[in-house]
Amino acid sequence: YFRSGADFQECLETIEFLKNLKDLRGDKTTALNIHTTVSIYNVNLLGEIRDYFKLNFPEYTTSHRI
Repeated sequence: YFRSGADFQECLETIEFLKNLKDLRGDKTTALNIHTTVSIYNVNLLGEIRDYFKLNFPEYTTSHRI
């Protein structure tokens, strides 16, 4: 509902691109963060969302906003 028309696979590719760019540049100062917008549609899935990104993209921190 919030990201109507968004393609999750494209989002994952962008996340991977940014991680690789940081690695390529040898950047030690740029923080990478996955930020989830909380709604009634995903509030019960926040743990799963956090765990998914920690497992697949450990370089990123995670946060959310209600």
